[in-house]
Amino acid sequence: MGSSMGGLISLYGLCIYPEFFSKAACLSTHYPRPNLKKAYITSDPFISYFTNYIPSSNSGYKLYFDYETKTLDSLYHPYQARMDKELKLKNYSKKNEWITNRYEGYAHSEIYWRKRLSDPLLFLFGK
Repeated sequence: MGSSMGGLISLYGLCIYPEFFSKAACLSTHYPRPNLKKAYITSDPFISYFTNYIPSSNSGYKLYFDYETKTLDSLYHPYQARMDKELKLKNYSKKNEWITNRYEGYAHSEIYWRKRLSDPLLFLFGK
């Protein structure tokens, strides 16, 4: 489990080492976004990479994603929507194998990640 870039490394661990990791929680996943000065940097290569390496659905893997609506996270929705679309195409079952939560009014900050820490833990491990 990780937040921001830590969310990316958590997802990377599951993709590259599925024999060791069966779950990943990605809070406020920081998908790189287009930069006005360097337009060649986009989220597409990252999302394509992960969706190529995410283990197949129905194999016991669980993925948790979330994002907020304030500060840096206010830019994340289109990228998370793309990741969600890719997971659907890979036949991941929403609510059983993967979930994406949106937190209205929350910001890209440890304060808010701490407030909702129970959500990914309950999704991944149950009660």
